[in-house]
Amino acid sequence: MKIITFKGKIYSELTWLKVQEMRQHDENILAVFNTLNDAVILIDFSGKIRYVNKKALELTGYSEDELYNLNIFKIVAPEYASNIKKKMERRQKGIKSKFFYEIEFITKNGNKVAVEISSSLVELEEKEKRVLILARDITINKKKEADIRKIANFNYTYNKLLKLSYKECNLKSFLNKALEVLISLDWLSIEAKGAIFLKEGEYLKLVSYINIPKELLESCSSVPLGKCLCGIAALKKKTISSSRPDKAHEIKYNGMKKHGHYIIPMMDEKEVVGVLNLYIPYKFSPTREEKEFLDGAAKIIALIIKRFNIRNELNNSKEKYRMILENINEIVYLVETNGGPFLGEMKFVSERVETVTGYKKEEIQKDPELWFSIVHPDDKEKLIESTKRILTSGNNDIRIYRICHRKTREYRWIEDIVVPNLDDNNKVVGFFGVARDITERMRRNNEMKLLQSINNAINRGTPLEHVFQMATDGVRKNFDYSACDIYLIDMDKNELMSTALSIDAKLKNEIERISKTKIKDIRIPLSRNSSFSRTIENKAVYTTDNIVSVFHDYSDINIPDFLTEKLIRILGFKYFIRVPLIAGDKVIGVMGAARDRNITDEDARVLKRFASQLALAVKKAKLEETLRESEEKFRSVVETATDAIITTDISGKVIFWNRAAEEIFEYKEDEIIYKPIDLIISDKSVDAHYKNIKESTLKSLLQAGKRTFEGTGKRKDGSEFPVEISTSTWEINNEIYLTAIMRDINKRKRIENELVETLKKISVINVLDRKISSSLDISEVYSTFAKEMRKLIDFNRIYVFSIKNNDVILETTEDFGISESRIDTVNKIDLENTIAKSSISSLKTIIRNIDRPETSEDRIFYNDGIRSYICVPLVTDKPVGLLYISSIEENAFSYEIIPLIEDLSIQLAIAIEKSNMYSELKKAYDELKEVDELKNNIIANVRHEILTPVTVIKGSLEILEEEAESEECKNLLRTSKRYLKKLTDIVDDLVVISKFYRKDFKLNIKRVNLVHILEKALEEKKAYAEEKNVDIIKNIEDKTIEIEADERYLKKAIINLLDNAIKFNKAGGNVYVHISKSGDKAVMKICDTGIGIPKGKIDEIFHPLTQLDSTVKRKYGGTGSGLAVSKKIIELHSGELRVHSEPDKGTTFELIIPLK
Repeated sequence: MKIITFKGKIYSELTWLKVQEMRQHDENILAVFNTLNDAVILIDFSGKIRYVNKKALELTGYSEDELYNLNIFKIVAPEYASNIKKKMERRQKGIKSKFFYEIEFITKNGNKVAVEISSSLVELEEKEKRVLILARDITINKKKEADIRKIANFNYTYNKLLKLSYKECNLKSFLNKALEVLISLDWLSIEAKGAIFLKEGEYLKLVSYINIPKELLESCSSVPLGKCLCGIAALKKKTISSSRPDKAHEIKYNGMKKHGHYIIPMMDEKEVVGVLNLYIPYKFSPTREEKEFLDGAAKIIALIIKRFNIRNELNNSKEKYRMILENINEIVYLVETNGGPFLGEMKFVSERVETVTGYKKEEIQKDPELWFSIVHPDDKEKLIESTKRILTSGNNDIRIYRICHRKTREYRWIEDIVVPNLDDNNKVVGFFGVARDITERMRRNNEMKLLQSINNAINRGTPLEHVFQMATDGVRKNFDYSACDIYLIDMDKNELMSTALSIDAKLKNEIERISKTKIKDIRIPLSRNSSFSRTIENKAVYTTDNIVSVFHDYSDINIPDFLTEKLIRILGFKYFIRVPLIAGDKVIGVMGAARDRNITDEDARVLKRFASQLALAVKKAKLEETLRESEEKFRSVVETATDAIITTDISGKVIFWNRAAEEIFEYKEDEIIYKPIDLIISDKSVDAHYKNIKESTLKSLLQAGKRTFEGTGKRKDGSEFPVEISTSTWEINNEIYLTAIMRDINKRKRIENELVETLKKISVINVLDRKISSSLDISEVYSTFAKEMRKLIDFNRIYVFSIKNNDVILETTEDFGISESRIDTVNKIDLENTIAKSSISSLKTIIRNIDRPETSEDRIFYNDGIRSYICVPLVTDKPVGLLYISSIEENAFSYEIIPLIEDLSIQLAIAIEKSNMYSELKKAYDELKEVDELKNNIIANVRHEILTPVTVIKGSLEILEEEAESEECKNLLRTSKRYLKKLTDIVDDLVVISKFYRKDFKLNIKRVNLVHILEKALEEKKAYAEEKNVDIIKNIEDKTIEIEADERYLKKAIINLLDNAIKFNKAGGNVYVHISKSGDKAVMKICDTGIGIPKGKIDEIFHPLTQLDSTVKRKYGGTGSGLAVSKKIIELHSGELRVHSEPDKGTTFELIIPLK
């Protein structure tokens, strides 16, 4: 096997052949790239340029070495850099982006070039990915589009000035508004200022101005001719453009030193009537077209000024009026009615009629029908109708029609302003008219309309052959030609091919008979010496009146010159024009036209201008065709989507509609395209969305990004359904489009609505549950139930009855939207022959419509204005009431709402049962309260009855103790005294407890020392502790602790706690007492080492008259009331008593009392 080494690599013979083949393939591709008219740039994902073709070098002005490895963003205008980076990132991730978009390149010399670029992802043989960019120079296209818009703006401004002249009656008012129109032109600087001077003798008088400084106004209110720039312009009848201030006023208006002048004499034919002076900043200079427009505007204003002057002079003198009419540029005429074809006799017509029509005014006045006879056949009927309308209604009219010139045989456009002439009885006896030649204006308008229709056709994707046919038909009709054709260059065959022809059918047949050629299918070699080839080579307009030479252009047939006149008679035309179709700097075809009258330089200029715009449209159409191919690929993806994908223009008209949209909305594509999106969307939010788009700027729209919202869709049959709409806006060539992805969410919304209804129901149940739990007032529950139920069901009144002892008793009524109930006079319903009885016995809800009152409820409710109601049994474990939901409407309730009402009625039944239970409890409470008061009174009486004999016994025992001699007797007396003291303490505890529960009990609060109170309590329990052999140990941190308390009762509480600690302690045990301060509270702890308390018994020790068991009671004695008394006393002081205990280890009581 043969081995080959190349650039340090070793290849087998077979591998080497494949490498060579691939290298040859790459060189072929690069050769193709260099032949393209588009710039080709290959970059990596870091932005470095790896390859450029020759067109890219021409476009940027760089050499190949300079561009290689240069970052692409060095030649991209900064404002487009971020967008390009985003698209590269999307490409790197494999995400497709928009196929075409416009940016600007920066050339080597710093100029900007507008280009349209497209990009695609390519993979090299090393599996390394690159981005391939195709860029096309669209600078000329942009300029052409701007020129079209500017021409349209010029025509619009002219028309606006003319309309102002009809509207305004005062010359000064007209001049002010006309100057505002000119100064506000969007292509003028916002710093522009202006003034209008009218000529009065040898002076120019300032009559209108905008933004002119006061200093300047004072110096130029009246200007002599020839003394300043305005005077010089008027005197020499020439436009003056100056980049410097007028030296005559330079010192007087320093505020305008940065402004120069553009001064135009306003002339009516040869006479100067005034001067238009525009003060424009130096940095702004009008273009040639803009200067021509301003000159034209000045001429229009001059004509209108003269017309105003004429109007004023007409009021002064009839003879002067007649002379003026003879000299103005409009045709002025007066007609008296006589019922003729023209519906009148021409009494007067001005001399101007001869210029416009070619007929002398005497001829027009002599023959009343002559004027009507020269009107274009298509306009005659319209003119007759207008005249009849003026004569019958007595109203003014403005009409536009065409008349034929006698000599040139050209149809001229006439704008005729007509005013009826009234006699003394206000009867119309004729009319006065002013007719103006508006041929040039109409020609411009027709040209713009034709171009617009061609552009619209291209935008709609109309085939090019139809677009060319539209162009030839338009030229023939609007520019007054007998025939028009278009031939495009076929570079492959080096010949011209017939593309479109507009001509009368009979005339076409006659030409084909003479030339023996099918003129629609003619193909003309470029090598033939013809007017076609001369037009293409010179890129210039060609005109001729040699009809024989024209025939030779189309055919090789030899026609003798002597047949020229005969051919002219047969064909009806003899003048021909050829205009090149130039796109960029390349001729793509030729447009030709012919007619029977001479073709002027103006005709040639108009046709050349139209041809250039048509060529631009052709180029755009070819780009659109390329774009459509890309769209086909996009469409194949979109058509498989399950969601409706719809694209509209900024006005909301549908321009794209996928298959899923057909299925969802039931419209076929041809039924909806170019129709408003309102056909399928009825939600107001969508109208607001489109309004927002229309009112937003391009920049703000594109920054807004995507938006998702819900709306209502409409199918073809008118049915509506909910849709989720996701929208995004995008732009091509400054045209904004909106794409919406719509999804049918009918099923989802149904589930959501069911969920909302369920949540409403749960919310109402929760509200009722909270009200039932928190309120003991049943009337509040009834009111809340009615209001919450009203949120779910529409009704007018609720009746609630309770069942007590088999009686159905009215509890409440709740009204909504009707007068108060009259049922208050009836407090219960008899269960015999009632709906209530059926409902209670069956435990079922019943719906009742009262057509004719039959039951007792029917009669009661009917008198209340009720016509339908629902009876719901209120049941817990038994029937507790009845709920009536009623309405003044007939058939107001359906069976679907019964489950909802029954669920909610359970809450009402619970409330009624709770109310009944509360009533019973309240009754029992009142009875217990009476018993408790009786108990307290008994305790108080018992204390008095017990303490009286106890006091006597105590005194007797003390006497006996003093007189007793034996120790045994003394011990017995001491024991008797001790038990007598316990009896006294028990009685006191019972009395104290009874006092605590009395309403009139009050503490005697004073500022006291807590330590002093403790010392007194310890003193009282000292003997008892010694008797029990228990030591008391004190630990006092602060002896100055003062609190606000009732000293008597607080000492009682502490004594009880000490007594408890000593009583339940062990012999030899200890009691620890600790006092401290914690924040704003005083804390006292009393701890013992006694028997303790079981965990489950701690809460029981504070119950009055309670000890833990009988064993303890026998061993330790006492009533078990001491701790209950202590706890109550401490709580009355806003304090707290805590217990910590362990059995057999001891107990700690923690007494916490606020300092204040």
